[in-house]
Amino acid sequence: MNNKSLISASFLFLGTLTSIHAQTKPAVTAKPKAKVTESVSVGPWTANDLKISWEVLENNVNNETNFKSRLVIKNTGKKNVNGNEFNLYFNFARKIKSDLVEGKASIKQINGDFFQLTPNADLVIKAGESITVDFISADWAINYSDAPAGLYIIKLDPATKKELGSEIVKNFSVKPFVNEKQYKRFSGDKSPLFTPKLNFDQNKQVVKTKLEAGRIIPTPLKVDVHTGALTLTAAYKINALPTLSNEKQLLKSFLETSVGVAKAGEATTSINLSVSPEVTGSEAYKLTINAKGIDIVGSNLAGVFYGIQSLKALFPAKAFGKAQAAVSLPYIDVEDAPRYDFRGLHLDVARNFQTKKSILKLLDAMAFYKLNKFHFHLTDDEGWRLEIPTLPELTSVGGSRSHSSNSNEIVPSFGSGPNKTYSGSGFYTKAEFIEILRYANERHIEVIPEIDVPGHSRAAIKAMDARYERLMKEGKTAEATKYLLRDLSDESKYSSVQMWTDNVVCICQESAFNFVDAVVNDIALMYKEANAPLTTLHIGGDEVPHGVWEGSAACKQLMAKDTTIKSVDVAAAVFLKRLSKSLEKYHVKVAGWEEIAFKKVKSENGETKHVPTAEFVNGNYQVYVWNNVWGWGSEDVGYKLANLGYKLILANATHLYFDLAYNKDPEEPGYYWAGFCDTRQPYQFIPDALYYSAYEDRMGNPINQAEMFNGKDLLQNPSNIYGIQGQLWSENIKSQELLEYMAFPRVIALAERAWASSSITNEWKAIGDQNLRKQKMEAAYVNFANILGQQEMPRLSYMNGGYDYRVSQPGVSVEGAIAKINIEFPGLTIRYTLDGTEPTEKSKEVVDGKITLAGAKTLKLKAFDVKGRASRLVTVPIVK
Repeated sequence: MNNKSLISASFLFLGTLTSIHAQTKPAVTAKPKAKVTESVSVGPWTANDLKISWEVLENNVNNETNFKSRLVIKNTGKKNVNGNEFNLYFNFARKIKSDLVEGKASIKQINGDFFQLTPNADLVIKAGESITVDFISADWAINYSDAPAGLYIIKLDPATKKELGSEIVKNFSVKPFVNEKQYKRFSGDKSPLFTPKLNFDQNKQVVKTKLEAGRIIPTPLKVDVHTGALTLTAAYKINALPTLSNEKQLLKSFLETSVGVAKAGEATTSINLSVSPEVTGSEAYKLTINAKGIDIVGSNLAGVFYGIQSLKALFPAKAFGKAQAAVSLPYIDVEDAPRYDFRGLHLDVARNFQTKKSILKLLDAMAFYKLNKFHFHLTDDEGWRLEIPTLPELTSVGGSRSHSSNSNEIVPSFGSGPNKTYSGSGFYTKAEFIEILRYANERHIEVIPEIDVPGHSRAAIKAMDARYERLMKEGKTAEATKYLLRDLSDESKYSSVQMWTDNVVCICQESAFNFVDAVVNDIALMYKEANAPLTTLHIGGDEVPHGVWEGSAACKQLMAKDTTIKSVDVAAAVFLKRLSKSLEKYHVKVAGWEEIAFKKVKSENGETKHVPTAEFVNGNYQVYVWNNVWGWGSEDVGYKLANLGYKLILANATHLYFDLAYNKDPEEPGYYWAGFCDTRQPYQFIPDALYYSAYEDRMGNPINQAEMFNGKDLLQNPSNIYGIQGQLWSENIKSQELLEYMAFPRVIALAERAWASSSITNEWKAIGDQNLRKQKMEAAYVNFANILGQQEMPRLSYMNGGYDYRVSQPGVSVEGAIAKINIEFPGLTIRYTLDGTEPTEKSKEVVDGKITLAGAKTLKLKAFDVKGRASRLVTVPIVK
């Protein structure tokens, strides 16, 4: 479900809308770089002798949806480099038009985003000289995330063409995007380039304010702060019944690191944890702090846990990093309960892997901000990340990517390179997964695993091919075919959104059901061992391209046997129903992306349309809705399904896709197919009045809400919105640092909207005038931005050793000899230089938002957090 790379065609499962979920583009960013695998030197020259650069020449070539870019390969060594001695490999998220390559080389797609550049055999790159290769690709490219990635060469024997070894290209650069042809997609692209002045204008309303005592995020239902404060030291005692032993232990662990280990016999403060039927509502709690001590009463164990999180939220930021001699807690009464039962965060670890340590750290932040569903995207075309003991090939083959002549190996993707030591490789052992499940369960987070079928399944398919070949060599034909995921005689031709030609499971073979059952059975056993609930299994169900199964003999046989199945589209629906039925024994709900709730309908003129169907409303299904891109015509898909009776999770791309770039800055990592997504987007999201969240389309054009959404379905029953979920697709997330950069602070805004009462969004809904509503939304965001900058970001800096959240850049407006400075999140420290050097923690601090520029040539600024982590550099030339 991750994007489509700006393509407008429909690639559907059960007849969906345009699936834009997985725009596969490698990232080149200013964030910390992933480790580079060492090259293996072969021959008289090495990859270190090559200096390669890439640049976008022009978008919208010939007024078409494509762009032209250039690779320059320079020989910086002392030996000639001959074209017949090597091939160059790289990943690139755009479809290269092989017939439109200019220069002394050809480029072909191998599969997916994996490409091979072959120099002409008679090419000689002499020492100090270079060659230029220009090529045209589909769609647009406007930032560093669009660049080729993972470049490496394979040395060849000129006579036999035998591959001799791989070498990483370390000297690769992307040239800046400096003119409109490079950063403007086409004439209708009104989204301005992000500049210091634009940043300043966007932050004009963000004035630093004094925070009130007792601010808790996400915002509770009711807070009463009283005069007085409780001084908490290590002289405390926690009282709780045995049923609350888990919650007591978690609180104890926090207090030991924030105020010290409790001193036996010296308790002056009682902290009482209890459950009472007098507290009504799922996950509800009451928190009281007064001179008598601290009381947390929950409607259930989860309620007590969330009361503890609110107590922790009252501690100063430094207490999250080092024990304080004492902390002052305001006398306060809090009554609270969540708005939505489902408050989710999705993480894709298939495209790029995250370690167990990274996952546990993310779960800690989710728990603190009261998110309770972790959607774990474990499998996809590019990787299988969970050990399945019954089928070891899933990880021995599908758990890593590399350059290999073996057709069953998973090829490099997203810049993972030729070897298996990059973020493209890795998986969770059974023991590690069980540990993750236990850790999440202790924090009242349910882990929802996603095993993506029938599309997005290439890693599984290749793994089962390897298993098939192994067992066939052993003469075990029946066992070999038991879990085979493709029809060996299938002649179907297709290309998925991410350009794979072999990534869809054959749904007409019994072995497909055998496979799913074996996988789910092993997963269920892991959940049982972890004593964690497995209530929902997400099967994906998205982005299956046109053309699949049409050339499958197995599907033809199935349709001949069952005359009610008249097409592969009907067979797909039968597959889904049977899959759901087969999973009943595990007592799980089947979840999928919105595609599972659509069907194909032919109009009178023969045109095929994809419309919502109520066929699965009464089944055991949970639907996640994502495709609401403004102006594409599918904005009301979620409401259509809710009005049919589906219980929905809103995962709207425009506001809740955290793999999208924060803004239109070429250095900002991420995608932009659904627009840009800053922290305002999730904060200003209105789940039950979605259209009121729309102010610009993905090209930056203003939206007239009354006109664009005229005739669109309105939500009839808000109770059918079960919850909301943020998405972290990982094509560009190649490190833990980048994961946290893309997640925070947006995840905090997601938590606010998922938990906090609808009173704020109801106020916005009640305003009929679009401009006035926007003003009110912005005013509310200014208050939230102050809380983030002054309270939550400092807390994140200390919590768990610190999260690498995005430190926003200062905005700058030069007016004569004065530079006015502001920032989106007041509380960050802005420092500057005027002598051309880069600011450090010791540079001058901006005071009162102004800098005198007399005699300066260049103004350079950075924002710093409380631990010295800095934003990207802002450089403003001073024009005399």
